[in-house]
Amino acid sequence: SFVFGHRRLSVVDLSEAGHQPMVYLDRYIITYNGEVYNHFELKSVLEKNGYKFQSHTDTEVIMASYDFWGVECLKKFNGMWAFVIYDKLKNKYFISRDRFGKKPFYYFKNENTFIFGSEIKIILAHPNIEAKPNLFFLDSYIKNGCKEYIKETAFENIFRFDFSSYFEGTL
Repeated sequence: SFVFGHRRLSVVDLSEAGHQPMVYLDRYIITYNGEVYNHFELKSVLEKNGYKFQSHTDTEVIMASYDFWGVECLKKFNGMWAFVIYDKLKNKYFISRDRFGKKPFYYFKNENTFIFGSEIKIILAHPNIEAKPNLFFLDSYIKNGCKEYIKETAFENIFRFDFSSYFEGTL
């Protein structure tokens, strides 16, 4: 089983129709941080291909794009994002972070648990996560300065999802 939680800063479509986690086609569930600037153009293409929308959000366009183009949808997006889509039909996840890593995405994963968020404190709030320092990272930080582009963080077993990358499959 899984649980998505989301706190929203409304920028596009301030109505309740834009609340997340959002469901599309009673199949896809998303939690998303970011903005796809060309979502109006993508929405127009998708509508011409039979897709219907309940909101004016880029969030819904992301899910419809994934349904229509699969992972190739990422090549169509112009913007900044970090998202996780769960496909109920195929029981798989699609995770992506934008090309330049503008939107943060941190995660913890072991054999039983996958926890993610846009801030490490979200992961540390989970009752089963122990906040242990990553001594290797901290030593490197002191010697070489901040490196926000590497996978490791200041906490043991908490990582950054690589920018310009995606994962599709089961967790």
